[in-house]
Amino acid sequence: MYNNEIIRFQVFFEDPFWVGIIESLDNEGLSVAKKVFYSEPKSYDVYNFILNDYKGMEFSSKVKHEKSFNRKKVNPKRLQRNIKKQLGKMEIGTKSQVAIKKSYEKSKEIRKKNAKENKNQKKELKFQKRIEKKKRKKKGH
Repeated sequence: MYNNEIIRFQVFFEDPFWVGIIESLDNEGLSVAKKVFYSEPKSYDVYNFILNDYKGMEFSSKVKHEKSFNRKKVNPKRLQRNIKKQLGKMEIGTKSQVAIKKSYEKSKEIRKKNAKENKNQKKELKFQKRIEKKKRKKKGH
């Protein structure tokens, strides 16, 4: 690391892979390198990458850069929601696993529909009994 060099390493999800971007900012300018992590990297994976593979990275040519690294901060909850949303869209597994998952979801919908109908029938039956009881009470013995 040089005297006035700032290095930033960011890991983020870029559909369909996890990507690490290394930015090096010094007096000459900004240079960037990209590392693709195919699955979500654990902290020890990132640490091992920085220890072992950082020196072998090929950085882009220096680009004049006058701005600092300060960016508009993103609310962490919003960031978490966006990641969850992207992960939800992604289908993981083989075609057979995806088919099994879809059939499971279809049967889940059918179960929910049946449970709702059952609940409505019980509610209607309870209502009818209550009305009948009211009529008997009003009529007398």
